[in-house]
Amino acid sequence: MPFLVLPNTVSLSEAQLTRLGGRLCPYSEPPRQVLQHVRYDIWATSLAVPQQGLLENRLSGGTADFAVSFEGDDLVITTDPLGTCPLWYARLADAWVVSPEAKAIAAVTRVTLRPEQDLLAAGPREPAWTPFVELMRVPPGCSLRLSAEQAVTEGACAVFRLGTEDDSAEDWSQRLGEALVQALPRDSLGPDALREATGALVSGGIDSAWACALARRQGQVATFTLGTDYGDEFEGARTLAQALDTQHHEEQLQRSVVRSEFQSVVEQNEVFDGLTAEILLQLSALYGAARGHCSHVVTGYGSDLLFDGMLKHAAYMDAVGLEITTELIERTRWTGELSPFVHWSRGIAVTHVFWNPVVIEAALRIPRRLCCVDGIEKHVLREAAVRVGLLDRQLAFRPKLGMTDGTGANRLLSEELGLATPHGYRDKSLVCIESLSGVLGSSSSPA
Repeated sequence: MPFLVLPNTVSLSEAQLTRLGGRLCPYSEPPRQVLQHVRYDIWATSLAVPQQGLLENRLSGGTADFAVSFEGDDLVITTDPLGTCPLWYARLADAWVVSPEAKAIAAVTRVTLRPEQDLLAAGPREPAWTPFVELMRVPPGCSLRLSAEQAVTEGACAVFRLGTEDDSAEDWSQRLGEALVQALPRDSLGPDALREATGALVSGGIDSAWACALARRQGQVATFTLGTDYGDEFEGARTLAQALDTQHHEEQLQRSVVRSEFQSVVEQNEVFDGLTAEILLQLSALYGAARGHCSHVVTGYGSDLLFDGMLKHAAYMDAVGLEITTELIERTRWTGELSPFVHWSRGIAVTHVFWNPVVIEAALRIPRRLCCVDGIEKHVLREAAVRVGLLDRQLAFRPKLGMTDGTGANRLLSEELGLATPHGYRDKSLVCIESLSGVLGSSSSPA
């Protein structure tokens, strides 16, 4: 949930309150003081609900969240284990300031981006790496304990490891299917699933088909798919929607809004990576289409990272500068691609069914040779859908382009930004950096 922890010795001026009001998700309401601690005050918007000295998220559908509690005179904030949402903190004159949104901290103290050369550098980064000069980050899955004059991180960050390439007779498809069914167990969508349709972002591919079919077991589903002037995924999505009997919607990403939507997702999820912003642009358009139809959306996002789908996309791998599956998973800890602020700002809870510790562990244990069999990508995932009776074989084994190429959004975005190629991700990152620096209220520090 969105919040800002401030020492109670700090009194916010009217100007700071006004500035903060546009920087705490959902960005359209003034924050209010929701909890008081012996040393700290907690400010939040209506998405954060105080419950008996704790904070709960009103949109509780996703995994990106925090546990905020008091332990004696200590304030303890625990992050989610996968690092889908960051937790930043910095030292003020006499205490600490903490928030999952760096731009909220920038409302009360200086926050600047690191030099461009650091932000654009390819390759892996440490779990606690931060793109901000003045801010520290709590590692994913760890806690920040504010005690007296100290801020101490506690716990250990999850380490991702691939399984061994053995020849055991273990039924990997069955095990994976069971793990995915556990990721969205029956009745997990809550009582709203009985009153309104659950949304599902679909393309016709196996990833979104899994998410949609899991949600369909619990009730009505409204499906949403995306197109642009240069392509769409309508045909495959229609086939899936017809097979699963969903309320289907087709959304066209209009050229006139591309630049403003791009800037919006950069600022909301605090993105400095052009490839990530391009993906979020498309998700944002689909969340916007879902708004008004449903309050909870499921997606198949992240599957490509778990089952080696992205390893075969040269433009993507060149942009990220990584080599193996576990590095791609760890990359999501700092890109902002899974941060919840874009969909929270639209009043929507989102569950990425693949981005679940149980599913990730099961996927990483699978021998990599089973991810692509006879040229069929994600073969083990497709077979798993058939084995657990979720999809028929014809539907599970349908081929499909990746989302960005399928919709043509990469080409459309490049044109609107004045770039020569669809995959100009370094230049797209530079646009992100400029935009994010603007919302922080300062430019990137000199190289």
